Amino acid sequence: MSDGATKFYTWEEIRKHNSDKDCWVVLYDNVLDVTKFLNHHPGGLDPINDLGGYNITNSFESIGHSEYAVNKSKEYIIGKLDPTSQEPKVVRKPVAQNQSVQDFKTFTVKTDPLAGIKKAIIAIIVILLAAYFYS
Repeated sequence: MSDGATKFYTWEEIRKHNSDKDCWVVLYDNVLDVTKFLNHHPGGLDPINDLGGYNITNSFESIGHSEYAVNKSKEYIIGKLDPTSQEPKVVRKPVAQNQSVQDFKTFTVKTDPLAGIKKAIIAIIVILLAAYFYS
């Protein structure tokens, strides 16, 4: 953030910046413009981009980011969250899902209800054949 007076942003303004072309987040009451960082994030673009326009403090802490990550985040501070601004109560955007996640969600184990019986019949046939040939 440049020297001078601190710029304060409301949630209304922050929420407008929620795309991969223009992504702001709130971290510890600081407003960060992370647009240029999205493609450099070690965890990929989606974890941050999915939370564009939101407070990421809980997510950031739950991941257990390094001291380096905390210090690096300071480079993207553009202002502070207006303390009088109320965070809107809204449903979060769904997390982006890659093809692997989609495949996993639609994966079903196809079981044959007669598989156990078939194996038992085959075992009996093998035993009978063995008994026939060895008798």
